[in-house]
Amino acid sequence: MPNTLAKQLQQIPLFAKLDRDDLKAVAQLVQRAEYPTRTEICRQGKLGQAAFFVESGELRVLHVDPEGIEHEVARLG
Repeated sequence: MPNTLAKQLQQIPLFAKLDRDDLKAVAQLVQRAEYPTRTEICRQGKLGQAAFFVESGELRVLHVDPEGIEHEVARLG
């Protein structure tokens, strides 16, 4: 496991208390991906298939109200 990936994982509160072996196991599951600007990563109401951690850049979290209007509720990254 590259030290840089281990250090990055330990900065995420979910993984902060894992020991080295557990971090190695998590690191083996990590798949880095890049997305173009304005790419929809997931959609409200749809079952998720993965967890996402922002390494660089920014994500907008939108809520769609009953009238179909999008409201920004957070920015991550």
